[in-house]
Amino acid sequence: MADTTNDQRPVLVLCGTGTTGSRVAKILDDRGVSLRIGSRSGTPPFDWQDQSTWAPALDNVKSVYVVYYPDLVFAGAVEAVRSFADLAVACGVRRLVLLSGRGEEQAERAERELRASGAEWTIVRSSFFSQNFSEKFFLASIRGGTFAFTATDVPEPFVDADDIAEVVVAALTDDKHIGRLYEVTGPRLLTFPDAIAAIERASGQAITYQPVSLEQFAAALDGEGVPGDYVAALSEVASVVLDGRNAYVTDGVRQALGRGAARLPGIRARYGGDRCVGEVIDLISTHPLAEEILQVHQDHALGDERGWAGYRGHLYRVFNLARALVVNDPDRDDKLAIAAAFHDIDSFASLNYLGRSIRTMDAWLLRTGRGAWAAELAVVVAHHHRLTSYQGPFSELTEAFRQADLAEVSQGLIRSQLPRELVHAVRQNIDVGSYFTRTVPAAIGRHVLRHPIDPIPILRARRALALREAGKTPT
Repeated sequence: MADTTNDQRPVLVLCGTGTTGSRVAKILDDRGVSLRIGSRSGTPPFDWQDQSTWAPALDNVKSVYVVYYPDLVFAGAVEAVRSFADLAVACGVRRLVLLSGRGEEQAERAERELRASGAEWTIVRSSFFSQNFSEKFFLASIRGGTFAFTATDVPEPFVDADDIAEVVVAALTDDKHIGRLYEVTGPRLLTFPDAIAAIERASGQAITYQPVSLEQFAAALDGEGVPGDYVAALSEVASVVLDGRNAYVTDGVRQALGRGAARLPGIRARYGGDRCVGEVIDLISTHPLAEEILQVHQDHALGDERGWAGYRGHLYRVFNLARALVVNDPDRDDKLAIAAAFHDIDSFASLNYLGRSIRTMDAWLLRTGRGAWAAELAVVVAHHHRLTSYQGPFSELTEAFRQADLAEVSQGLIRSQLPRELVHAVRQNIDVGSYFTRTVPAAIGRHVLRHPIDPIPILRARRALALREAGKTPT
């Protein structure tokens, strides 16, 4: 992701010591990009409330990550962004990347002002930071064991600040993001009680969720020493933005980076010193469609009950890993559950099972009224052993499933975009029994004896799909 010009001037990162700014600065610094931190303690200092500091900070700068402090919902924010953007262009700044908020009318006004400045622009609209639980406003109350908040029933797709930072850096350093608006969220919806319950499970610390009024919420934040401007901003979020208008997941991270928001659900919490609980991971150990498929097709195990139980574990390992790489939609889990249930279902009979598994799946899909999914899921199953990335039709689901299966079969050695913690949790908590130690080696041995000149039919995706199109069953 190199800049397409030879411009060696520095990048100005406003709020460069904040949640996203510090991460953006670190990535840029690690890549050797010339950098200037825009903060009151920076050199030169930058203060949104003191316009005399703006021009010195902008001197000889090529691009700016624009983060308004304290928040775009505050009175005067739109005017400040307009004035700053106009000054930046006058100072010779080439590109502006703005951190904005979802569903906020004033934030959208600020976006329009920045776009009208004449600079190359990118807008990054963000959902609620996961790090607000672990680094910022809510950490004190979580440590205290009682979390008081108002939005009890409204779900939010909490996003990891590391994902935001990567999107911002891409926009700052690659011309292909010019003129793009990325709405970035985490990969799934959680209510605040859900999030607290997940943090509680991960940390082992009892945390009580306490619904309160807006006034009580603001008073509690004030009592914990949260600055007054942030109390006002969070109160605004609680009363306006978290009214359900943002209760949906987007694929902005994938649009910008070519991968999903892989951190599930991306909530991290620190409890004293350097002890970090890690990412909260809720694994799914049963899915109704997968269970139905296993029950109906148990004869495919050819009497290997232990192997069948292990295959069930393999199914759910791949299913959980693939979910981390696919943006949520109403059909995501059902499609992944079906693909996971069928992808190796005929491995008990032969190593040349891709085509057989697809035919078995096609029959079930037609029988259950899901024939519209057959073409997509056939591609997913056909390519799941592929060793290189897949870029063809139905690439999102296919590539996610391929990466998930590769991480599973490699015992976590090849993780691609998957978080280490998730792969470890899947392997630790879902048992595959004797499927890989007895069932699969036995199938390999039988195949090699019968077909010594065709040792790897499980890699022949095109052949499997061609047989499907021809209506033939592999021999």
